[in-house]
Amino acid sequence: MFVVHGSKVTSSPLRMFASVVVAMLGLCHCSNHNGTFLRTPELSGPSEALGNTVAVFECKLLPHPENETVLMTLFNRGSTDTWLGDSTSLAGEAAIFNLVVKPSHAGDLVCQARAQNNSNIKPTFSNTHYLKVFEPVSSASVSIMSFTTIFEGEDLYLSCTADGNNVSFTWLQNDQPISSPHVMSRDHSFWIDRITQADSGTYVCEASNSFNGTDFTTRSQEVNVTVKGPRRVFEGEKLVLFCPIDGINMSFTWLLNYQPISSPHVLFSDRLLWINRTTQADSGTYVCEASNGTDFTTRSQEFNITVKGPRRVFEGEKLVLFCPIDGINMSFTWLLNYQPISSPHVLFSDRLLWINRTTQADSGTYVCEASISLKGIDYVSRSWNVNVIVKAVVSDPDISFAVLTEDSHYFSVGVTCQSAVGTPPVAFSLYNGTESVANVTSADRRAVFRVPVVFGEHLGTFRCQANNGAKTASSGWLPIKIEKVKGPVSLTYDYDIAENFAVVGVRLYCKVAAGSHLRYQWFLNKSLLQDHGSFYYVFNQLPEQSILILSVGRSSAGTYHCVVSNSFDNTTTISSRGRYLDKEVLNRLPVLVVAVVFGCFIFLILLVVICCGFGVIYSKIYWRREYGDKFLLEMERRVVAYEGELDVSEYSDGADVLRTVGDGFDQASDASSDEWPQIARQKKTIEDEPIEVPLGFK
Repeated sequence: MFVVHGSKVTSSPLRMFASVVVAMLGLCHCSNHNGTFLRTPELSGPSEALGNTVAVFECKLLPHPENETVLMTLFNRGSTDTWLGDSTSLAGEAAIFNLVVKPSHAGDLVCQARAQNNSNIKPTFSNTHYLKVFEPVSSASVSIMSFTTIFEGEDLYLSCTADGNNVSFTWLQNDQPISSPHVMSRDHSFWIDRITQADSGTYVCEASNSFNGTDFTTRSQEVNVTVKGPRRVFEGEKLVLFCPIDGINMSFTWLLNYQPISSPHVLFSDRLLWINRTTQADSGTYVCEASNGTDFTTRSQEFNITVKGPRRVFEGEKLVLFCPIDGINMSFTWLLNYQPISSPHVLFSDRLLWINRTTQADSGTYVCEASISLKGIDYVSRSWNVNVIVKAVVSDPDISFAVLTEDSHYFSVGVTCQSAVGTPPVAFSLYNGTESVANVTSADRRAVFRVPVVFGEHLGTFRCQANNGAKTASSGWLPIKIEKVKGPVSLTYDYDIAENFAVVGVRLYCKVAAGSHLRYQWFLNKSLLQDHGSFYYVFNQLPEQSILILSVGRSSAGTYHCVVSNSFDNTTTISSRGRYLDKEVLNRLPVLVVAVVFGCFIFLILLVVICCGFGVIYSKIYWRREYGDKFLLEMERRVVAYEGELDVSEYSDGADVLRTVGDGFDQASDASSDEWPQIARQKKTIEDEPIEVPLGFK
């Protein structure tokens, strides 16, 4: 039964039906949600892999949701997730990822499971799987942090680098593992704090690592180290000498120049002699004596030490300074001229100062400061001063020569070698071809060599070499031949013309047939002209010629000539012929020019007259050849016709006579209608003339 209250309809069966519908929908929803929920996938695979090999990773999702396609994705989880691969699972099979391992794949790997066709299902992630990528060691090389030729007591620093990970380093001396207690190594670094002559030899670094029982090893290049006994040190540097005598319960004594050392700045420690700051007074021969306290005493070899002034290096060379201050947890600062070094090309490494390519700006006094802080108090220790002078490398020398006069009969060639750059002293050598001529050391980058002269012969091709300790610089080749002046001397000129065709400037050229080191002199009316004057200028193009440039005017009038001689010998002079020049002469036309011009004019007139005469003669010949015969024939016809008109008594019929005569001239006129107009006019005149009829004719 239904009850209606306004707009509401209520019924017990209807309420029951609605409840059933709601319950069924809830069950359906719960059933759908529980059926497509994704579990956590499981990622498995190797935890360590060799680079450039294939590693297989497997991702499983159990249980697999029914009627769902699951997309499996492999990620490298770093600062950002890096995609490594995808695989689709249709019916619960495991996703397989074949990964070509690279160094960038190292780190945490995760697998993501996602319903491929249902965006309502949230993706899930596997546990993190860490992958370590192993790189085999390769390309080992040794860096030298000190000199390879060093002296006893100095320090040797070597460093080894190699490509790969988990690399261990082993150092070998002469292909044997190093076991000396005073040799230290850490990680890839190797150093000998106080080297001895026993440390000379060949050093090699071996770098190695291993993977799954396989060992990988690479070997560096060889480094040859030479340890010298006697050596040179510079003022202010330390000197450390090591006594090579071995023994038990031995006491050691050091001698300088075979006298016991009593200087307070010389320290002794076991077998070592240590001078912290050397002076030139420390130069000499050092000997170590070892004694066991009884009757046994022995001496070492001699150490010849020379303490020199400032340390000198050349531009472009490296400079390595070592701070002698020892200590733990100390920081080091280097000063140049007592100011902290801020140059970007100066490197610092622990106790080392390293300048790979020095310049002259690196000259000065170097000091090392070592500092340490203990209980809030800073302690600073300063090393000795090291004076460094960076020398300029000598430049390629210029070579030139001049003839030198010893007396009137003896001459020589002075060959000059000069370098523009280079710190003295500079050693110069002169070569003639491959043969050495002479050597000299100069304090001002300049040297002069004398070579005997043989006139007229080629002395050779010379070259200079210069060296101030860094490298040998060479000049170009210079051929040398000395020849005395030989004639003749030619004098020529040309000139400049103004707008009015007047000569305003003259250039005189003086040349000689042969000679070297020439000197030209110009004369005006036997007066010597200097290099320049109010109206002239001398320009020498040695050795080819000399040019005298003149401004034409009243002052420049006169006779000019030049004299040529050798610059090194005034005994032989050759003069040119004189040439007179003034304004009128230069602007006057020469007789020869006038004769040539008028001769050419007369020749042209004669040529025209001759051509006209030939033209007249040719025209007459042509007239007679073309029209002469025709004209005579026509005239003959006209005479005959005229005679016929006069003799009319031969005809009986006067009218016929007239007709005949007229017809005859008409025919002749018709036949000669193409002839000259004069003939036609003649015809016309004859026809128009009145004819007198004789008596007896009608």
